[in-house]
Amino acid sequence: MRHFLWDIETVPRPEAELLALMPPPAVMPEDIKNPPEADLSKCPVYGGDEAKQDAWKQKKLADHAVATEAARSTWEERQIEAKQKFIDDAALSAVTGSVKLIGIRDYEAKVTHILVAGASKEQLDKIGRATYPSIVSFHWMASERDALHCFAANVNSGAVTPRNLDHQSAFKLIGFYTHGFDLPFIFRRCWIMGAAVPWSLRKGRYFNDSVSLDLQELWKLGDNQVKTGGMDELAKVLGTKRKAGSGERFYALWESDPVGAILYLLGDLDATEEMAVKMGCVYVPMKGEK
Repeated sequence: MRHFLWDIETVPRPEAELLALMPPPAVMPEDIKNPPEADLSKCPVYGGDEAKQDAWKQKKLADHAVATEAARSTWEERQIEAKQKFIDDAALSAVTGSVKLIGIRDYEAKVTHILVAGASKEQLDKIGRATYPSIVSFHWMASERDALHCFAANVNSGAVTPRNLDHQSAFKLIGFYTHGFDLPFIFRRCWIMGAAVPWSLRKGRYFNDSVSLDLQELWKLGDNQVKTGGMDELAKVLGTKRKAGSGERFYALWESDPVGAILYLLGDLDATEEMAVKMGCVYVPMKGEK
């Protein structure tokens, strides 16, 4: 059996598309939009000293203006934060996000195949000129639909990766939380985009564990009360390579540094591979054994 470590990286859909999916903007509360006037009725008498009374009123008006502007600014900042959170979270939903990279590492051949969906010419040039810590084979896809279709068609035929000369049907895809996130995301995006669906990875109500292994699922051993704390925490427990940061803002990294985004994906695959080896999910020859 041939083993493949795999992972996907997702980004939000274009902002123009997200605008139609965002919840309606919040309505500014009336007391912030049209705040009541400052209450000057409690002005001290000061023994009839009008200058002191006027000074008190001016300070009261100034403090009221500052408080009013602070309330308005705080409300507006929260709306901006809510919009940003929606965009950040958009990458984690198949409705508001899309697949940007699909990384598939052939464990035996030590080659990582990366399907890149819809990159710009500038991004392609930067990625193509860079050097990487391991052997990488890039497959440039014009669109997300093309990348999904390529992945599904190859998996269904048993090839797993594009132009796999072995065309070996006995394979296993190994990832972390792939049954909880990656595969549901891919299936839903395939349906939305009208691409081929990797049905061979599904078996009845569940994912087909004869060809797909989720390391988080394996760690739980059927006990859903067991908490992993995520890939990074489990790697800490196992003493294997840790993740190099969070993927929540992957889309920002992809836009600013596409080579860094590729390195991030490779790091995820490295971490997955070490975890799979430690958990005995891939065959490791003994010393001196060919």
